[in-house]
Amino acid sequence: MLSLENRRLEERALKKAQEKIITAYLSGIILSRLKKEQSSGYDLLLELNKDLNLSVSPGTLYSNLYSLERQGLVECRAVGRKRICKLTLRGETVVQTIQESKKMRSILFLISKEIFNVHGK
Repeated sequence: MLSLENRRLEERALKKAQEKIITAYLSGIILSRLKKEQSSGYDLLLELNKDLNLSVSPGTLYSNLYSLERQGLVECRAVGRKRICKLTLRGETVVQTIQESKKMRSILFLISKEIFNVHGK
């Protein structure tokens, strides 16, 4: 049985690893969510925190959202007090290309295999 100190260390290590993975893939996750439906940054933040069971900071989310907007992948417009964001045609093309990429699937599979000792095709 793990000591309390070891359990805390393990929990911190897992949380840190999860944060790094989410941060690395956050732009892709945002694009994927916006492919399904347009959304405000605040609503995206709530969904991601609920679905990922992780606190994505507003600064991290909005930084990614603004970057995607500058790249021409996302377009945001004011609706009342919210900014509603949607994919541009370029953004839709990028998301589709990534989602259909066999190379990307292979890379993610190899990462999963390496980290989690996953086997299969």
